Amino acid sequence: MTKYIRCISGVEILLGVICFIYYIICLAAGGKGISILYAWWLIGAVLCILGITGLIACRKKAGGVQKIYVLVDTAFLALFLTFVIFAGLVIGDMKETADRNCDYIIVLGAAVNGTEPTEVLQKRIDAAYGYLIENENAKVIGTGGQGTGEEISEGQCIANELEKMGIEKERILYEEKSTTTVENIRFALEKITDKPQCIAVVSSGFHIFRSKLILRDYTDASVYGISARGTNVFTLHYILREYIVLIVDLILGNYGL
Repeated sequence: MTKYIRCISGVEILLGVICFIYYIICLAAGGKGISILYAWWLIGAVLCILGITGLIACRKKAGGVQKIYVLVDTAFLALFLTFVIFAGLVIGDMKETADRNCDYIIVLGAAVNGTEPTEVLQKRIDAAYGYLIENENAKVIGTGGQGTGEEISEGQCIANELEKMGIEKERILYEEKSTTTVENIRFALEKITDKPQCIAVVSSGFHIFRSKLILRDYTDASVYGISARGTNVFTLHYILREYIVLIVDLILGNYGL
């Protein structure tokens, strides 16, 4: 058992240091305002503490501490494996393209600078525009309320930009009450008066998997994802954030699993 603990402890300390380094890289890349970025140094600290505790237990040959360490380590490993599986599912959906015959596409909101879309939102708008050009019968629903520093709602911003790009006004709907992904989708579906056979959700790649999971819980239509282009240094963090939000959503009963 001692050799096993020493090996695992070394790996944990190494992973902890990597988490600290990733946190610093994200900060250097301008990630100070990104939500729950602190999770990386928190995870790094937990990993390092676990690793150091294991090494101390081995050095002092403390059998009781070693047994507790193995139990805690096993629980942490199980949690880590669920994250790896989730990350694989997210990555698998990051390049998804929707069926050509969707009746509606729902564009999930993101931050607006005054009245202009941020880079993240613009990429989602561009992805929606590409689909609408190729599928002339599809309608679009922009989503998102008005937040701090936003002169208009995210939903209205999406609608305005698509209209500027040449999409006919009668094809564009939007809602402006939502503050979460669940509300984005729920309020968007309230705008639909017919019974669509196919609905696609448009968002950043890391967001597609969870968005589809939510959408399936609110509609009997076929569900697809349309992934906005682009990944960056923050993509791994966004996947972790999606994982945390998924757990919270499961606790709150936001999925009919």
